[in-house]
Amino acid sequence: MGVENLLAAFEQLIGMDGLVIAGEVQKGHEKYMAGLKQTVTGQLERGQITLRTEFIPDAEVELLLKAASVLVLPYYEIFQSGVLFMGYAFGLPLITTDVGSFRAEIAEGRTGYLCRPGDPADLARTIEAYFASDLYRDLGTTRQDIKKYAEIHHSGSAVAELPRGVYIALIGRTQA
Repeated sequence: MGVENLLAAFEQLIGMDGLVIAGEVQKGHEKYMAGLKQTVTGQLERGQITLRTEFIPDAEVELLLKAASVLVLPYYEIFQSGVLFMGYAFGLPLITTDVGSFRAEIAEGRTGYLCRPGDPADLARTIEAYFASDLYRDLGTTRQDIKKYAEIHHSGSAVAELPRGVYIALIGRTQA
């Protein structure tokens, strides 16, 4: 989880336009989400926060990602996230916690920023730093740059090169 840290960070940020939390709640975590909803009732009523805690069809995911200024993944722990790569595919900068393989996936200052897990104050500072950065100021260019970055580092051909090199090395050893 970690959404509670994002909500706590959002409370610390003055003048933020709004926050959208979207995605299906994992089975067994319904009480967690109900608690979060109760915590932000006033912000929900004022329209500062939008919760879309259901399955979101691909067409709507595309609209959400194209409309977003940044994608925040406030996990406590995770090895990898397909959402990160989906964000990259739409050229969306990311703010993620420094968990799992995110350090290897985020090019600090080029594709996004890392923050400490479980630290709403650090997340708030990182969000503020992002909105003060060239990544945000030049979002149109940033989106194109991130799409190129994703194509170079995460496309099917880029991913296929990794095992290809291993296979070539193995074939070379068996023929020697």
